Amino acid sequence: MGLEEFEANEIGWWSYWARLEWQDKNCYLFTSKEYSEPLFNRFGFIKPFDIEVCKKIEEDLGRKGIILSYFVPDTAEFKDIHQQLGSSGYTKNDEMIVMKMKQPNLKGSSGAEVYTINHKGLNEWTRVYLQSFYDDLMLRDAVKESAKKATSDSRSRFIIARMQGLPVATTALYETDKLVGAYCVGVLPQFRMKGIARDVIRYAYNYSLDKGKTLILQNFASDSVEAFYTKLGFETVYRKDIYSKGDAAEMKSRRSFTFNYRKAATEEPELGVKINRDVEPGIHDFRKVFEDFRNVDVLKEVFGDKLTELLNDIKVVIDPRDGYMHVDDERGYIHVSLPYLRKADLRYIYLDIIHELVHVKQFMLGMELFDERYSYFKRPTEIEAYRITIKEAKRIGMTDKELIEYLRVEWVDDNEFGEFLQSQGLDFDV
Repeated sequence: MGLEEFEANEIGWWSYWARLEWQDKNCYLFTSKEYSEPLFNRFGFIKPFDIEVCKKIEEDLGRKGIILSYFVPDTAEFKDIHQQLGSSGYTKNDEMIVMKMKQPNLKGSSGAEVYTINHKGLNEWTRVYLQSFYDDLMLRDAVKESAKKATSDSRSRFIIARMQGLPVATTALYETDKLVGAYCVGVLPQFRMKGIARDVIRYAYNYSLDKGKTLILQNFASDSVEAFYTKLGFETVYRKDIYSKGDAAEMKSRRSFTFNYRKAATEEPELGVKINRDVEPGIHDFRKVFEDFRNVDVLKEVFGDKLTELLNDIKVVIDPRDGYMHVDDERGYIHVSLPYLRKADLRYIYLDIIHELVHVKQFMLGMELFDERYSYFKRPTEIEAYRITIKEAKRIGMTDKELIEYLRVEWVDDNEFGEFLQSQGLDFDV
C-alpha cells in the first residue's frame, strides 16, 4: 500500500469535520471555523505541489483569521517542500505519525463493554470525546454536527466503551478499499492506565479482520503515545512534519467554561426526600441514591400510578467528572456528576432530578431528547421539563431571584436566557 491509500482514508474521515478543497489532485486544504487546531486548518499533500500557490491561499485566509499549517510527509520526494518551508520562516511544531497494525498484542481485558453505537449514542460519544481530548464541553455542538455528518456515510462507525454504565472511551472507524482507520481514540483521564484503550483497539482490529482490511491510525508526537501503540502491535509507516508560522499554542486556543455549583445552603431545606451525597461512582439503582421521590406530588401528576414501578427500574450513573445531570438518550440512564451531587444546593439537586425524570418519561415515549433543530431552551422536551420544574420550585418557596440563579446555565448566552425567562414570567434583572 502506498502513501496515497493512507492519505485517502484520513482525508475521507476528516472531511466531515472540516471543509475540504482540492487545489489539484496532489494537494488538499482543510479549513474550519469551529475548530482552531492545525489538524482542521492545513494543507496536505499526496504528491509535491507548488508551495507558492499555497502561500497565496494562506495569506488570503489569514486576513479572515484562519491560521493554516502544512502537513508534509517525511519521504524523500517531499524534500524540496521541507526546505522551502524551512527557509521561509515556518517552524516545525509537531509530527503526525501514521501507523498500521503489524503484529497484534491485544491480550487481557479491562472489563469494559465496547460496542458500536447508532445515532442515539452520539451525545454520549461526543461528551467522552471532548472530555478526553479537550477536558471541557464547549465544542459539543460542533463535534455533534461533525459526527452526525459522518454517520450518513456507511463507511463510518462510532464505537464507545462503558465501565459500570459510564461511557469512558471512544473511537471511530472509517473504511476505504484496503484500510480501516481508527480515529478519535480517547479515554477519560480518570480511566486511563486500566487497559480500556487496548480493549477499544482490539474491537477495531477484530472489525478490520472481519472486513479483510488493515487497521491504521494516526497520532501526534506531542501526545507521546507512539510507544503505547507500538506495544499493541502497530508499526510506523511514515510521519508528517507539521509546519506553521506563529505560536502553535495560540492556534489551539479556544473558549472554555467551568461549572458553577453554587455553594450549598448552610441549612438544608426539608423537601420530603433523601439524597445520598456519599454514593460512589458507578451504576446504581435510583432508590439507592434518591429516596422517597415516589411521594413527590408533581411526579405523581406526571407518571400517575406508574411512578413507583418506574423509580424501581431507573438506573443512575454517578460520574466522577464535573458536570450537572442529564439523561443518556441511548439507554435512559440518569447521569449525575459526583462533584455536583456532593457540593450543590440540595434544592438544585432535587429540582434537577424532577427535571431529568421528565426526560426519562420522554425517552420511554421515544421522543428526541436532543433535537438539534432547536436551541436549548426552545426544545419541546426542555419546555415541558422546565414547566414542571419551575412549578415545583415555586411550591418549595424559591424566590424569583433564587429561581433565576438556579435556571442559569453556562452554555446559553444572555439573549436566549432572557427570552426564556420572559416566557416564564420572570424578570432577568430581579
